[in-house]
Amino acid sequence: MVLGACRFGYELLPLDEAAGAGSGAGDGGATSQGGAGSSTGGVGAGGAAATSGAATGGTSTVAGAGAEAGAADGGAGQASCGDELVQATEECEPALAAAEDLCQADCSYHWFDRGYAKRRRITFANPGATELVGFVVPVALTANELDYAALQPNGADLLFVNEADQATLSFEIEAFVTGGASLVWLRFPSVPASASASAWLYSENPAATDAQAPAQTWSSGFAAVYHLNGDANDSVATSNGAITGAVSGVGQVASGLDFNSNDDVVDAGSAGGVDDLFANGGTLTAWIRPRSWGEGTFGRVADKASDTMAATGWALQVDGGQAPNHALIFEHGFSGGLGRWNGPDSSIALGAWAHVAIVYDASNANNRPVMYVNGVVQGLTTLNTPSGARASDATNNLGIGDQVSSKQRSFDGVLDEIRLEKASRNAAWIHAEYRSMLPGAVTFGTEQSHR
Repeated sequence: MVLGACRFGYELLPLDEAAGAGSGAGDGGATSQGGAGSSTGGVGAGGAAATSGAATGGTSTVAGAGAEAGAADGGAGQASCGDELVQATEECEPALAAAEDLCQADCSYHWFDRGYAKRRRITFANPGATELVGFVVPVALTANELDYAALQPNGADLLFVNEADQATLSFEIEAFVTGGASLVWLRFPSVPASASASAWLYSENPAATDAQAPAQTWSSGFAAVYHLNGDANDSVATSNGAITGAVSGVGQVASGLDFNSNDDVVDAGSAGGVDDLFANGGTLTAWIRPRSWGEGTFGRVADKASDTMAATGWALQVDGGQAPNHALIFEHGFSGGLGRWNGPDSSIALGAWAHVAIVYDASNANNRPVMYVNGVVQGLTTLNTPSGARASDATNNLGIGDQVSSKQRSFDGVLDEIRLEKASRNAAWIHAEYRSMLPGAVTFGTEQSHR
């Protein structure tokens, strides 16, 4: 008989034909997990297995092993999954590593919750050399990854668990389309630098209740998150928006909102969570697909300004008329005059998706914003140099797709994933966020079944 152990919480079980049969001799000690006793010592409840093929002279124990069926007096048992973790001495490590492939093929898995019938490993690779803390990735799900016929209609039996299979992870279901394309946002507590993070997606549990937690998913500095998938609700629950005119359109990630007339706007009001976003350092990101340069050739992506020139507050817009043009313009109001900065000529193309981002600290008029397009820093031209103190936007409404008070700067095209963060994100974060929303950024392992 060969004994082996699996990593990530797999259990120590026999790997020959006796695995699962579960008969053991009382004299040799029966396995509490349903294996057979060895001639030199079996695996009992909390017992040890020595010189049993896996490692000569090594000791391997299952901490606190308790069988669902079977007994140390030689009774029969049935191999089953348990919650115990394999522990091994250093002498056993080489043999345990060598047995890993066999374990994955033949051992019972550690299964977080046996109410769920299936699971898959999902993985996201960090493209940068900086750790990402509290990073949220989109998990696109189709009939290739899920058996919709076996799921609850609203996806309430989806559950995400960390790679060690020990703790649940926060997630939000943006769209659940039976038989079609669904989208879930998953928060990784950490994605190591230049490495991958993995999690388990569990599914198919008729008794499960909805475990998603949007506010916890977006808890790492996010002030507001608008998926714009048929509505303008804020996933952080800070400031929901009201839609005028804009209709659902094909987004970069699931659906977005299509702004196609001069009166289309999302009015998200003025709430403390989104007021003065850049006062001490903030980040604004969005996916944009402009058809034209918008009303007056200065279509607004997002805006929290008092007027079309952002004398107070701020505005991010496309620019189709002022050199350098076919670019982005960012404005922020100050008491002595607003700051106005342009991106490079032709850095934005009509009819194409672009991920755009502004990182800015308005606490000092000498600070300059950092602008990104598709994860790459853009050189800026200063059109107006700010002076004086930052002008608060607390009395202005947040607008998406237009300037709320004037409605004279309508965006023409589709907007998706508008995010406001009261944190100055670094270049690695912006690049990873861009890459995470490209097709294929999240990969899936082979489906595993418990039942």
